[in-house]
Amino acid sequence: MIICEGENTEPDYFNAFRLSSATVKAVGKGLGTMNLVKEAIIIRDREKNMGKSFDYCWVVFDKDDYQDFDESISYAENNGFNVAYSNESFELWFLLHFSLFVNPVTRGNYARLLSKYLGIPYTKLSNRSDSGGC
Repeated sequence: MIICEGENTEPDYFNAFRLSSATVKAVGKGLGTMNLVKEAIIIRDREKNMGKSFDYCWVVFDKDDYQDFDESISYAENNGFNVAYSNESFELWFLLHFSLFVNPVTRGNYARLLSKYLGIPYTKLSNRSDSGGC
């Protein structure tokens, strides 16, 4: 299970993986770091109470200038979650699929560069038919 900060970009990214040995369910919540971790714990526990289990539970967020960043990581890990974060936003992960950036690339350039690499205008809006999480 992967619980994400973003509501579209991150779930679209993780749900695109086609794995025969695992099921990836990414749920975007649109919350700040600590609130996301707390919501992830609630979701995991609710799923567990419904008889569902996960081999791994992840919480994924951006490394923004949140003051609770380190505390959020500790809280997640202390509650059985693995943590992944992108610096400075998730779109950088997309860009790194296309090119290794050794020079700084600012967040303001991500959409333009992704549009160039993808050959279509990049938008953070979901391409899924449903716009919700779980």
